[in-house]
Amino acid sequence: MSRRRLPMALLVAALGALGPAMATELGSPDLGALARARTVRIVVDQAYGYRDRGSMRLDPIEGLELPYAELAADLLFGVGVRPVGATAEGYDATLAIEATGEALGTLYFDNEARFLFTGAQVRGSLSLATVAGAPYRLAFVGQIQRQRRIERDLGYEDPRNAPFPGAIEAPGSFIDRIVELVGAVYGAEALAAALIDGDARLRPTAARVLGDLGDAKAVPALLDALTDGDGQVRWQAAWSLGRVGDDGAIEPLIEALGDRDGDVRWFAAWSLAEITGQSFGEDQDAWQAWWSERVGQ
Repeated sequence: MSRRRLPMALLVAALGALGPAMATELGSPDLGALARARTVRIVVDQAYGYRDRGSMRLDPIEGLELPYAELAADLLFGVGVRPVGATAEGYDATLAIEATGEALGTLYFDNEARFLFTGAQVRGSLSLATVAGAPYRLAFVGQIQRQRRIERDLGYEDPRNAPFPGAIEAPGSFIDRIVELVGAVYGAEALAAALIDGDARLRPTAARVLGDLGDAKAVPALLDALTDGDGQVRWQAAWSLGRVGDDGAIEPLIEALGDRDGDVRWFAAWSLAEITGQSFGEDQDAWQAWWSERVGQ
Protein backbone atom coordinates (compact mmCIF):
# COMPACT_ATOMS: atom_id res chain seq x y z
CA MET A 1 0.00 0.00 0.00
CA SER A 2 1.41 3.43 -0.84
CA ARG A 3 1.98 6.13 1.70
CA ARG A 4 2.39 9.92 1.77
CA ARG A 5 4.41 11.80 4.36
CA LEU A 6 2.35 14.14 6.53
CA PRO A 7 3.60 17.74 6.66
CA MET A 8 5.71 18.35 9.77
CA ALA A 9 3.40 21.19 10.81
CA LEU A 10 0.54 18.70 11.02
CA LEU A 11 2.73 16.29 12.97
CA VAL A 12 3.59 18.98 15.52
CA ALA A 13 -0.06 20.00 15.86
CA ALA A 14 -1.21 16.42 16.32
CA LEU A 15 1.26 15.55 19.06
CA GLY A 16 -0.22 17.60 21.86
CA ALA A 17 -1.18 16.07 25.21
CA LEU A 18 -2.94 12.76 24.75
CA GLY A 19 -6.58 12.86 25.73
CA PRO A 20 -9.05 9.99 26.23
CA ALA A 21 -9.67 7.68 23.29
CA MET A 22 -12.48 8.94 21.09
CA ALA A 23 -14.80 7.20 18.67
CA THR A 24 -17.04 9.48 16.66
CA GLU A 25 -19.25 9.30 13.62
CA LEU A 26 -19.12 12.42 11.44
CA GLY A 27 -22.06 13.36 9.29
CA SER A 28 -24.61 10.71 8.42
CA PRO A 29 -22.79 7.84 6.75
CA ASP A 30 -24.86 5.38 4.75
CA LEU A 31 -23.84 2.12 6.39
CA GLY A 32 -25.77 0.13 3.82
CA ALA A 33 -23.80 1.68 0.96
CA LEU A 34 -20.53 1.10 2.83
CA ALA A 35 -21.47 -2.53 3.51
CA ARG A 36 -22.00 -3.08 -0.20
CA ALA A 37 -18.45 -1.93 -0.94
CA ARG A 38 -16.59 -5.04 -2.07
CA THR A 39 -13.35 -3.33 -3.13
CA VAL A 40 -11.79 -0.84 -0.71
CA ARG A 41 -8.81 1.37 -1.47
CA ILE A 42 -6.49 1.88 1.51
CA VAL A 43 -4.61 5.17 1.80
CA VAL A 44 -2.23 5.80 4.71
CA ASP A 45 -0.61 9.05 5.85
CA GLN A 46 1.75 8.55 8.76
CA ALA A 47 4.61 10.51 10.31
CA TYR A 48 6.56 10.24 13.56
CA GLY A 49 8.91 12.37 15.58
CA TYR A 50 11.17 12.45 18.64
CA ARG A 51 12.74 14.98 20.97
CA ASP A 52 16.37 14.74 21.97
CA ARG A 53 17.30 15.03 25.63
CA GLY A 54 16.37 18.52 26.86
CA SER A 55 15.09 19.62 23.44
CA MET A 56 11.70 21.16 22.78
CA ARG A 57 12.07 20.61 19.03
CA LEU A 58 10.29 17.68 17.46
CA ASP A 59 12.52 16.08 14.85
CA PRO A 60 11.17 13.66 12.24
CA ILE A 61 11.88 9.93 12.41
CA GLU A 62 12.81 8.97 8.89
CA GLY A 63 11.99 5.58 7.45
CA LEU A 64 9.50 4.46 10.11
CA GLU A 65 6.25 2.93 8.88
CA LEU A 66 3.75 1.08 11.07
CA PRO A 67 1.63 -1.71 9.54
CA TYR A 68 -1.73 0.09 9.43
CA ALA A 69 -2.37 -0.86 5.80
CA GLU A 70 -1.35 -4.48 6.30
CA LEU A 71 -3.57 -4.92 9.35
CA ALA A 72 -6.54 -3.20 7.70
CA ALA A 73 -6.09 -5.26 4.54
CA ASP A 74 -5.97 -8.52 6.52
CA LEU A 75 -9.17 -7.62 8.35
CA LEU A 76 -11.01 -6.52 5.20
CA PHE A 77 -9.94 -9.66 3.37
CA GLY A 78 -11.22 -11.70 6.30
CA VAL A 79 -14.71 -10.21 5.98
CA GLY A 80 -14.84 -10.85 2.23
CA VAL A 81 -13.74 -7.43 0.98
CA ARG A 82 -10.91 -6.95 -1.53
CA PRO A 83 -8.37 -4.37 -0.31
CA VAL A 84 -6.35 -2.47 -2.93
CA GLY A 85 -3.54 0.08 -2.80
CA ALA A 86 -3.74 3.85 -2.90
CA THR A 87 -3.05 4.08 -6.64
CA ALA A 88 -5.63 1.48 -7.66
CA GLU A 89 -8.53 2.25 -9.95
CA GLY A 90 -12.02 0.80 -9.87
CA TYR A 91 -12.80 0.71 -6.13
CA ASP A 92 -16.07 1.10 -4.23
CA ALA A 93 -14.86 2.95 -1.13
CA THR A 94 -11.72 4.42 0.40
CA LEU A 95 -10.34 3.70 3.84
CA ALA A 96 -8.16 6.68 4.78
CA ILE A 97 -5.84 6.24 7.74
CA GLU A 98 -4.02 9.24 9.19
CA ALA A 99 -1.57 8.72 12.03
CA THR A 100 1.11 10.64 13.87
CA GLY A 101 3.28 9.54 16.75
CA GLU A 102 6.19 10.37 19.01
CA ALA A 103 8.96 8.28 20.52
CA LEU A 104 9.08 9.03 24.26
CA GLY A 105 12.54 9.19 25.77
CA THR A 106 13.92 9.39 29.28
CA LEU A 107 17.33 9.33 30.99
CA TYR A 108 18.57 6.05 32.47
CA PHE A 109 21.51 5.49 34.75
CA ASP A 110 23.29 2.13 34.74
CA ASN A 111 26.97 2.00 33.92
CA GLU A 112 26.55 5.36 32.24
CA ALA A 113 23.85 7.93 31.66
CA ARG A 114 21.83 7.09 28.57
CA PHE A 115 18.80 8.74 26.97
CA LEU A 116 16.59 5.94 25.70
CA PHE A 117 13.29 5.94 23.83
CA THR A 118 11.37 3.30 25.78
CA GLY A 119 7.88 4.77 25.32
CA ALA A 120 5.73 5.69 22.34
CA GLN A 121 2.44 7.34 21.56
CA VAL A 122 0.28 7.35 18.44
CA ARG A 123 -2.95 9.04 17.49
CA GLY A 124 -4.98 9.45 14.36
CA SER A 125 -8.20 8.60 12.60
CA LEU A 126 -9.85 6.09 10.28
CA SER A 127 -12.34 7.20 7.67
CA LEU A 128 -14.30 4.85 5.42
CA ALA A 129 -16.33 6.49 2.66
CA THR A 130 -17.84 5.76 -0.73
CA VAL A 131 -17.12 8.22 -3.52
CA ALA A 132 -20.28 10.24 -2.91
CA GLY A 133 -21.20 9.39 0.68
CA ALA A 134 -20.35 10.85 4.08
CA PRO A 135 -17.50 9.09 5.87
CA TYR A 136 -17.76 6.79 8.84
CA ARG A 137 -14.91 8.01 10.99
CA LEU A 138 -13.28 6.84 14.21
CA ALA A 139 -10.43 8.45 16.12
CA PHE A 140 -7.75 6.46 17.93
CA VAL A 141 -5.05 7.14 20.49
CA GLY A 142 -2.62 4.79 22.18
CA GLN A 143 0.44 5.01 24.37
CA ILE A 144 3.13 2.80 25.86
CA GLN A 145 4.61 4.40 28.96
CA ARG A 146 8.36 4.79 29.38
CA GLN A 147 9.86 1.88 31.28
CA ARG A 148 11.09 2.54 34.80
CA ARG A 149 13.83 -0.02 34.41
CA ILE A 150 15.37 -1.59 31.35
CA GLU A 151 15.20 -5.37 31.43
CA ARG A 152 16.34 -5.79 27.84
CA ASP A 153 18.14 -3.25 25.70
CA LEU A 154 16.40 -3.36 22.33
CA GLY A 155 18.33 -0.56 20.70
CA TYR A 156 16.29 2.16 22.39
CA GLU A 157 18.98 4.76 21.67
CA ASP A 158 17.38 4.91 18.22
CA PRO A 159 13.85 6.43 18.29
CA ARG A 160 12.85 4.11 15.45
CA ASN A 161 13.06 1.26 17.97
CA ALA A 162 10.60 2.87 20.40
CA PRO A 163 7.64 0.54 21.14
CA PHE A 164 5.34 1.90 18.44
CA PRO A 165 3.90 -1.56 17.61
CA GLY A 166 2.65 -1.84 21.19
CA ALA A 167 1.12 1.64 20.99
CA ILE A 168 -1.11 0.69 18.05
CA GLU A 169 -2.26 -2.39 19.99
CA ALA A 170 -3.02 -0.44 23.20
CA PRO A 171 -6.66 -0.09 24.36
CA GLY A 172 -8.44 2.58 22.33
CA SER A 173 -5.75 2.62 19.68
CA PHE A 174 -5.69 1.63 16.02
CA ILE A 175 -6.47 -2.07 16.32
CA ASP A 176 -9.50 -1.48 18.53
CA ARG A 177 -10.87 1.14 16.16
CA ILE A 178 -10.30 -0.68 12.86
CA VAL A 179 -12.07 -3.78 14.19
CA GLU A 180 -14.92 -1.65 15.56
CA LEU A 181 -15.28 0.10 12.21
CA VAL A 182 -15.38 -3.14 10.25
CA GLY A 183 -17.85 -4.67 12.70
CA ALA A 184 -20.15 -1.64 12.54
CA VAL A 185 -20.15 -1.55 8.73
CA TYR A 186 -19.99 -5.21 7.68
CA GLY A 187 -21.73 -6.80 10.66
CA ALA A 188 -21.19 -9.60 13.14
CA GLU A 189 -21.35 -12.49 10.68
CA ALA A 190 -18.55 -11.02 8.57
CA LEU A 191 -16.43 -10.14 11.59
CA ALA A 192 -16.86 -13.67 12.95
CA ALA A 193 -14.95 -14.95 9.92
CA ALA A 194 -12.06 -12.63 10.82
CA LEU A 195 -12.08 -14.00 14.36
CA ILE A 196 -11.46 -17.49 13.02
CA ASP A 197 -8.77 -16.73 10.43
CA GLY A 198 -7.55 -13.18 11.13
CA ASP A 199 -4.20 -11.79 12.21
CA ALA A 200 -3.27 -12.76 15.77
CA ARG A 201 -3.13 -9.07 16.73
CA LEU A 202 -6.71 -8.52 15.57
CA ARG A 203 -8.47 -11.62 16.88
CA PRO A 204 -8.84 -10.72 20.60
CA THR A 205 -10.45 -7.41 19.65
CA ALA A 206 -12.68 -9.18 17.12
CA ALA A 207 -13.92 -11.45 19.92
CA ARG A 208 -14.66 -8.43 22.10
CA VAL A 209 -16.41 -6.41 19.37
CA LEU A 210 -18.68 -9.36 18.56
CA GLY A 211 -19.95 -9.07 22.12
CA ASP A 212 -20.53 -5.35 21.67
CA LEU A 213 -22.57 -6.05 18.53
CA GLY A 214 -24.68 -8.62 20.41
CA ASP A 215 -25.67 -10.57 17.30
CA ALA A 216 -26.45 -14.28 17.76
CA LYS A 217 -24.94 -15.01 14.32
CA ALA A 218 -21.54 -14.69 15.99
CA VAL A 219 -22.20 -17.43 18.57
CA PRO A 220 -20.70 -20.37 16.59
CA ALA A 221 -17.43 -18.50 16.05
CA LEU A 222 -17.32 -17.40 19.69
CA LEU A 223 -17.89 -20.97 20.85
CA ASP A 224 -14.99 -22.13 18.69
CA ALA A 225 -12.87 -19.35 20.18
CA LEU A 226 -13.38 -20.77 23.69
CA THR A 227 -10.78 -23.39 22.82
CA ASP A 228 -8.40 -21.05 21.00
CA GLY A 229 -4.70 -21.29 21.76
CA ASP A 230 -4.57 -17.60 22.74
CA GLY A 231 -5.82 -17.03 26.28
CA GLN A 232 -6.90 -13.47 25.51
CA VAL A 233 -9.06 -14.68 22.63
CA ARG A 234 -10.63 -17.27 24.96
CA TRP A 235 -11.57 -14.84 27.73
CA GLN A 236 -12.82 -12.21 25.29
CA ALA A 237 -14.99 -14.88 23.69
CA ALA A 238 -16.28 -16.02 27.09
CA TRP A 239 -17.20 -12.45 27.97
CA SER A 240 -18.85 -11.81 24.60
CA LEU A 241 -21.04 -14.90 24.88
CA GLY A 242 -22.54 -13.39 28.01
CA ARG A 243 -23.16 -10.14 26.17
CA VAL A 244 -24.95 -11.99 23.36
CA GLY A 245 -26.92 -14.08 25.87
CA ASP A 246 -27.53 -17.25 23.86
CA ASP A 247 -28.61 -20.39 25.80
CA GLY A 248 -26.54 -22.50 23.43
CA ALA A 249 -23.41 -21.15 25.13
CA ILE A 250 -24.28 -22.52 28.59
CA GLU A 251 -22.70 -25.97 28.33
CA PRO A 252 -19.51 -24.75 26.57
CA LEU A 253 -19.12 -22.01 29.19
CA ILE A 254 -19.42 -24.60 31.96
CA GLU A 255 -16.62 -26.53 30.26
CA ALA A 256 -14.61 -23.29 30.10
CA LEU A 257 -14.69 -23.13 33.91
CA GLY A 258 -11.98 -25.78 33.76
CA ASP A 259 -9.70 -23.58 31.65
CA ARG A 260 -6.11 -23.16 32.88
CA ASP A 261 -6.41 -19.37 32.51
CA GLY A 262 -8.00 -17.62 35.47
CA ASP A 263 -9.39 -14.80 33.31
CA VAL A 264 -11.21 -17.32 31.12
CA ARG A 265 -12.75 -18.96 34.20
CA TRP A 266 -13.84 -15.61 35.66
CA PHE A 267 -15.50 -14.40 32.47
CA ALA A 268 -17.11 -17.79 31.85
CA ALA A 269 -18.68 -17.59 35.32
CA TRP A 270 -19.80 -14.01 34.70
CA SER A 271 -21.41 -14.94 31.39
CA LEU A 272 -23.14 -17.99 32.87
CA ALA A 273 -24.68 -15.74 35.51
CA GLU A 274 -25.75 -13.25 32.84
CA ILE A 275 -27.39 -15.91 30.69
CA THR A 276 -29.02 -18.05 33.38
CA GLY A 277 -29.62 -15.75 36.32
CA GLN A 278 -27.87 -18.33 38.54
CA SER A 279 -24.87 -17.59 40.75
CA PHE A 280 -22.40 -20.39 41.37
CA GLY A 281 -19.25 -18.39 40.73
CA GLU A 282 -16.43 -20.49 39.26
CA ASP A 283 -17.67 -23.70 40.89
CA GLN A 284 -17.75 -26.00 37.87
CA ASP A 285 -19.25 -28.92 39.81
CA ALA A 286 -22.17 -26.77 40.99
CA TRP A 287 -22.82 -25.53 37.44
CA GLN A 288 -22.67 -29.05 36.05
CA ALA A 289 -25.10 -30.32 38.68
CA TRP A 290 -27.50 -27.44 37.94
CA TRP A 291 -27.21 -28.01 34.20
CA SER A 292 -27.78 -31.77 34.49
CA GLU A 293 -30.90 -31.19 36.55
CA ARG A 294 -32.19 -28.64 34.07
CA VAL A 295 -31.53 -30.82 31.02
CA GLY A 296 -33.11 -33.80 32.73
CA GLN A 297 -36.36 -31.97 33.34
